[in-house]
Amino acid sequence: MPTLIYYVSGHGFGHARRTAEVLRELAALRPDVRLVVRTVAPADIFRDTPAVTVSKPPHPIEPKIVEQDTLTIDRQASLAKLAEFLTTLDATADAEAAFIRSTGATLVAADVPFLAGPAAARATVPCVGVTNFTWDWIYRHFANHAGASLPGSRDLPDRVAAAYAHMECLLQLPLGHEVTSFRTVIPMPLVGGAPHCDRAEVLARLDLTHDPRPRVLVAMRGGVSDDALRAAASGSPDLLFLAGQQIDRAPGNLRPTDPGLPFTDVLAACDLAISKAGYGILSDCITNRVALAFPCRRGFPEDDITLTLCPRYLRMAEMTRPEFEAGHWHLAIHDALAQPAPPGQMDTTGAPRVAQWLAARL
Repeated sequence: MPTLIYYVSGHGFGHARRTAEVLRELAALRPDVRLVVRTVAPADIFRDTPAVTVSKPPHPIEPKIVEQDTLTIDRQASLAKLAEFLTTLDATADAEAAFIRSTGATLVAADVPFLAGPAAARATVPCVGVTNFTWDWIYRHFANHAGASLPGSRDLPDRVAAAYAHMECLLQLPLGHEVTSFRTVIPMPLVGGAPHCDRAEVLARLDLTHDPRPRVLVAMRGGVSDDALRAAASGSPDLLFLAGQQIDRAPGNLRPTDPGLPFTDVLAACDLAISKAGYGILSDCITNRVALAFPCRRGFPEDDITLTLCPRYLRMAEMTRPEFEAGHWHLAIHDALAQPAPPGQMDTTGAPRVAQWLAARL
């Protein structure tokens, strides 16, 4: 039986969500293929994806990106974690090569832990990357800012690039950067989450069918304080807020979401999302034409690209960090909602296109 092993980054949920979209399409195209996801991301993200087995590795498959808080990267600490991970790269690649061989894998894909490259090479199985950015590019930005205080850090991104060089190509998603660590780069359309339930059904399950107020989804994975949520809802009675966290003394216009509903289904039924401007939520909002209000963040080099390009495809408005933390979201929300439709339209057929490529390669 053809077997695909897909290594998926556990940094945030965006990598896993878009991989689930690709694998859902692939399972429909090639029901004969066994799909194994190797990740520490929550297995629930793949619960609606047929024929997928989620395998949690017994050891880290990528270094940890260290965050001072949900909006700030600690570049120097992240470089130190990378240096530590690289000391065990050979041993970990050997262990993962044994795992790849044990499954009888015929293809390895990665979004986009660089460990997959040397592991697949040692197992003599072809490997491809799928992403918009590569970690060598991210770490090079970190090293340029923090490298002077961490000896040898400027050489670390080259070792990451050398690991990627074991992969035969990169299926590059939009809103990325110039890639130098892959021999071949194949452009792909955007992969965004598509809803699986009808909008009317979602609203009925949330008991919102007859509430005409614009719906705002708080999509911060617990990164919002209860006080900020109360202040935001109290300060905007003309809006309806949906949040995954339960809080005491919630205003009437702050409702919990249904944990049984997939994230994308809830997002697609809303008018705007509150989130940091990560690639995953940007892709989902563009795909589902949902506006975004977001707090500024520090240390994320991809923001220089995405925040420049995304306004062409997405209604979006930034708020300051103090505004976000105080729950003063009203101006940013109404700014984004009042904007005209964006001038550009992005091709969002990435999930079936990537799946078709993988199906042919298998």
